[in-house]
Amino acid sequence: MEELGGAPTPGIGFGIGIERVLIVCDAEGVFGAPAPSIDVFVVDTVGGLAGLTLVSELRAVGLSAERSYGNRSMKKQWSAADRAGARWGVLLAPRELADGKVGVKHLATGKQVDVKRDEVAAWLRNKEESDQS
Repeated sequence: MEELGGAPTPGIGFGIGIERVLIVCDAEGVFGAPAPSIDVFVVDTVGGLAGLTLVSELRAVGLSAERSYGNRSMKKQWSAADRAGARWGVLLAPRELADGKVGVKHLATGKQVDVKRDEVAAWLRNKEESDQS
């Protein structure tokens, strides 16, 4: 106070690096982050542009969609779908695609059905809308 022109006043000071406190709080789970969640995770065992094309189609109808990148095994891709909190998984596999279909799996129940490849985006959009009603 004296340096600012006032009367000499006893006092104490305190300093803290707020960024470091937030990092520590986050590491200790103080804030409790929301669980990640997406609508659809594409499991691609075909490669090429098939997975990327399907993700684009799903996003175009308003669904949140993701896929695994790199050459991961099918098991690792399903694990990534679980970690992402996906409600649905879509399997792009050579045998199903040869029949013009994809496997669609409800990840909470494990129930899987075959859906025509060219109808899967609309099919999933309808399922999401009916689940929200």
